[in-house]
Amino acid sequence: MVSQTFRGWPLKLSRTNAIVHVFLAVITAYVMRLYPAPLIKQGDIQWAESFADLRYVPMLTVLLGYGPAWTLLTALLMLLPDLMYSVIDHHPNDLIAPLIASMGVVTMGAIFTAPMNVLHFPWRQVWWRLLPVLLPVGVPFLLSPGGLLGLWEAVVLVLCNLLGFMAGAQVNRSRFRMLAISSRLSKQAHTDALTGLWNRRQFEHDLDTLKPGGWVLVIDLDHFKTINDRFGHDVGDEYLVGAADALSRSLPRNERAYRLGGEEFAILLSAALPGEPDTAETAREVAEAVLLHMREVSHPTSTDRQLSCSVGMARLFGNETPQAAQRRADLALFRAKANGRNRTEIAGTVTEPPTLPGEDLRALQPLFVDKLQSSIEPADTDHELTDAEWMRLLQIAILSVPNAELGSIDVREGEFFVQRAQIGFSAELLGTRYSRAAQLYWYGLGEKNWRQGEPRLMTGEEILMRSSMPVPEHEKADDIGKSGRIHELKTTLCIPLLLGNEVIAHLNLDRVSDSHPFSEQDLQIARIFASQVTVLMGAARRREAWSRYNQMNPVGPS
Repeated sequence: MVSQTFRGWPLKLSRTNAIVHVFLAVITAYVMRLYPAPLIKQGDIQWAESFADLRYVPMLTVLLGYGPAWTLLTALLMLLPDLMYSVIDHHPNDLIAPLIASMGVVTMGAIFTAPMNVLHFPWRQVWWRLLPVLLPVGVPFLLSPGGLLGLWEAVVLVLCNLLGFMAGAQVNRSRFRMLAISSRLSKQAHTDALTGLWNRRQFEHDLDTLKPGGWVLVIDLDHFKTINDRFGHDVGDEYLVGAADALSRSLPRNERAYRLGGEEFAILLSAALPGEPDTAETAREVAEAVLLHMREVSHPTSTDRQLSCSVGMARLFGNETPQAAQRRADLALFRAKANGRNRTEIAGTVTEPPTLPGEDLRALQPLFVDKLQSSIEPADTDHELTDAEWMRLLQIAILSVPNAELGSIDVREGEFFVQRAQIGFSAELLGTRYSRAAQLYWYGLGEKNWRQGEPRLMTGEEILMRSSMPVPEHEKADDIGKSGRIHELKTTLCIPLLLGNEVIAHLNLDRVSDSHPFSEQDLQIARIFASQVTVLMGAARRREAWSRYNQMNPVGPS
């Protein structure tokens, strides 16, 4: 019964749990007293209580879990029925036997045992401790008429309680072992194997529970790809472990740090409770501590390399979702990168349009190169981009273009365009095939502009009109319209991605919250993004062609 009150691992042996378990132990002891087992009689001697029960098993459970003090409380509560019967029946002597047995167990328990690990204690080290603890249980039989003739009953009673405890403890240990294994598997599923921090899955779960007034901090290591290229990925991994330790040392109590992937990390700070001071100052202190501790991370083989990071911060307001706050934190991170790195930027209010510093957006180009290259590792890429890589590129595009909220990428495969990535739509759209004519119809500015990669803006009614494009025979237009949220889209920015004169993919960036148009800054950023993606695609294709050539023409000894 006691084991079922535990729902997680490690076990919480708190005061509240102790009170609950003492209460359960007393109730269990009362029930066991109702069903005693008669003992074998010796000759003609008739004992006043010639039967055995397992009332002392719950006492041993409390003793090993919480110690003698809580066991004493358990013993006193167990004696209440005996006290009541002795008073009502005017037989105070009836209280002596259970009092001697119970107080003897408590006393011997204080001498021979201490609170122990209920999962790992070895039986070879426990049974000889529990045996003397239970010896007082048989004393009343030895003090009864007949003296040593009651030894048999005493031995049977002691062994019954010892074996009963061992059987119950084994059941409890099986339950605790299951909780421990379940906790370990759950932790493995929600923690990053390299750094030990919580992973993206746990971050997304915790982000959903963040309350207004909480803060989202997004951290990205500066120039981390340079470390990997110069010193190797093993050294890079050790830097990541050091960065995780720096984050952990920067956290307030009970807050969490996460590794989102690669060199990207995050921190969630809970909102202040009623009556507590605002968390804004705490968030700033945490961000400064992160910058400070990150600069302390070093490695013996690269002592000249000082690690630094950029931090974007956003406060969750009551009129937005936690995901919107995360996006504002991501945009603040981009500003920190564009402003020179190794710094913190705080996102503005929800209504404040996010902007990037400077009139000249060419400062964004090295930032895109850094982020895109670290996303698909082009130095190692000698194949067409995978779905996961296209998804990562789409994430960067949505984060980079200030007014974008969701989007999709359709990649050309032969005569068709196949949707390889989407954010904000139904996963049922992934793998949908569109003909070249359908993509041109959706684009709507003619083939000449399409081949030149000219961005295309659409709003409301035009989106509905263009969405009536031809669809594959096995698809239903109504299903695509529903999955694609066509009636919800307020503004769409369509960008053909070129490789030479060939359109190799379509990038669609959308808004659904309002019809705020994409600005000229949005278009400039989108153009820069598209050019960098196609540069990387071209490099990957050249490496793929070179790899095929080497396979077909191996160079051997002459």
